[in-house]
Amino acid sequence: MSLGKDNRIWLGLFGDGLYSADLSLRNVQPFTAADGSHPFANDIVSSILPYSADRLYIGADRHGLCEVNTSTRQCNIIADRYDGKNIFVRMVAKKQNEIWAASEMGLYIYI
Repeated sequence: MSLGKDNRIWLGLFGDGLYSADLSLRNVQPFTAADGSHPFANDIVSSILPYSADRLYIGADRHGLCEVNTSTRQCNIIADRYDGKNIFVRMVAKKQNEIWAASEMGLYIYI
């Protein structure tokens, strides 16, 4: 669970994907991509890093490390999983345009 820059709470549910919660409206919704799909359904979302008001980084077991634009609802894979073993457990933004991601396979830096 992470609080996004847009005052939404982002939840990764075990085996059920990515959800957003708007506390002012008191509702929770699954993340839906621009094409209407649920790209993180059946995924284990292990880490969520709110980076800016419209950008999240998601670590998921099936998709690997993804950049999600919440305004356009586009998902881009940055680092694919490695034989299903690369579960990203923690991510931090050390400085502008630099993400540090810890996973079962080691520590990665994405610029």
